[in-house]
Amino acid sequence: MNRIELVERERRAEAERASLLHAALEVFTERGYRDATISDVLKRAELTSASFYRHFGDKQGLFLALIGDCAEPLLIDIERRRREAKGLAEFVEVICQTYFEFVVQQSVIRHFLVTHREEMRAILELPALRWAFDELQRDISEGVSTGRFPDVDPEFLTASIVGVSFEMGLRLAARTDPSVPGAVAFASNVIVAGVERMPTRASTESRRTLVRPLLAASL
Repeated sequence: MNRIELVERERRAEAERASLLHAALEVFTERGYRDATISDVLKRAELTSASFYRHFGDKQGLFLALIGDCAEPLLIDIERRRREAKGLAEFVEVICQTYFEFVVQQSVIRHFLVTHREEMRAILELPALRWAFDELQRDISEGVSTGRFPDVDPEFLTASIVGVSFEMGLRLAARTDPSVPGAVAFASNVIVAGVERMPTRASTESRRTLVRPLLAASL
């Protein structure tokens, strides 16, 4: 296969995938993810099952790819904005604000967050999102090591930010008059105020060091 043929083959594959995703969006929106079938999507896209399985393993894989493609610009925007933050409060605020604005403004994402909560929770295991969470944890670790953030466990703080923002996003999407500023303020206060009240890892370890000899002496 020469270069021209290879480029054409890749172009057709990309067009095929795009057609399947577009058809899936229409079918899932009209019929709901649970009631929609792969056959419905193939009929709408006017493609064969062979085309489908070249790109997606099953209906869930198609759904996750659809949401993943929608979320990709969000992940890039969050990464850019959080790295401009001066401290933990601003860091958490820009993450929550960017995500909550996305939830409210993106009708496709908002629709699925409202109608398919459990399926949407599965997107947290997408490789692209796992990579994004790892990057978030690295940014937090750097903030802790440089003194920009309090000395807390980066993994736990990452999980707290992801968990609070995602679960609040589910509720925000379902509201008839969602307030992004209100949601941002609530989430930021919960996370940042909680972190600020926590003892640092160094002070916690210091207390453990003092307690260990006392425990040993009492045994």
